[in-house]
Amino acid sequence: IVRRRLSRLSEDCRGILTLASAMTSGFTFELLKEVSGEDEDRLLDLVEEALSLHAIRERKGVVSGSGYELAHTALRHTLYGELSAPRRVRLHRQIGEALERLHAANLEPHLAELAYHYVNAAPGGDVGKAIDYARRAGERATALLAHAEAVRAYRLALRALDVRGGEDAARCALLLDLGEAQTKAGQGERAVETLKEAFALTERLDDAELMARAALAHKEATIRTTEAYSGAAVPMLRRALERLGTETGPARVYLLAGLADLPPINITAVEQIDLGREALEVAKNVDDPKAVVMAHQALLTALGSPEYVGERLELARELIRLGAEAGDRYGELWGHIRLMMALLATGDIDGVDRELEIIYPRAAETGEPAWIGRRPSWTGMRAAMQGR
Repeated sequence: IVRRRLSRLSEDCRGILTLASAMTSGFTFELLKEVSGEDEDRLLDLVEEALSLHAIRERKGVVSGSGYELAHTALRHTLYGELSAPRRVRLHRQIGEALERLHAANLEPHLAELAYHYVNAAPGGDVGKAIDYARRAGERATALLAHAEAVRAYRLALRALDVRGGEDAARCALLLDLGEAQTKAGQGERAVETLKEAFALTERLDDAELMARAALAHKEATIRTTEAYSGAAVPMLRRALERLGTETGPARVYLLAGLADLPPINITAVEQIDLGREALEVAKNVDDPKAVVMAHQALLTALGSPEYVGERLELARELIRLGAEAGDRYGELWGHIRLMMALLATGDIDGVDRELEIIYPRAAETGEPAWIGRRPSWTGMRAAMQGR
């Protein structure tokens, strides 16, 4: 069917569609003109021919006449599949360069497209540009809470790096970015494997700061998987703390807090309280708001038994204040969660409901399944308490 449809197209129109087959997210008339070099009137004729034969269609949600896409996936695969590998590389480079020229004044909204085309063009040369665009696309997606998109971007960056080979430090940094994005996207099991690889590279690089980051990221991924109560995160955190030595900077606070903030498996509850209190003491002498927030979070987790409920109430309210002052949405959200749990322990159910009304919309704003998924659990808890 695809071959029959293609046979009805003129040779020039088919050539234009071949260019379009490399633009998987669609294309504009301006971009097609920039890549093809066709005269505007001639290109209009070719676009109209493709539209009349239903080879392309206008993209939904795009201003009429300015955005198009191939009408069928099979059509794109057929046309793209006919290109040799060298021609594909050259075409993607041409599209990337055209995007740069068209959007030179503001590349940010087009970083994902630029990353895609330059990574596919990487075997032909500019690997550095491919990695840079993909990394920037990942950072932008993370800032926009588009975590699955960030995962795709960092995978592209690693793919480009593989073209060049070597560079353990660059690979380690990208693996850490990828693992953290996978965790936020709800891909915990994949994140654990990614971050194990990153941790092994930090050992080879003998970089204490990167090792601390990898151990903490692995811990965050692990607690979102079936390994949450396995104690699997403890050895990495201990190894990173050992490698850090006597350093008393933010990394030490993070690692102490990481150990205190876990289920008491492969580590005793008493040790966790001691680590949490040490983290808070060290944090007081560190000019790092995030470290102070993390220390409060960790100690709140460690002080889980009933005799500490009064201290938990105070710490949770302080964490909310600190998170708000630091602009740390996660720290502030975690403070409300811990306050809700402490109020539940005291029997202040009205207070619990007030906190839940704050927690639910803020959890939704993160875009992370690990936070959003708590709502059904707590809604069920309140229903059960009310006999519903």
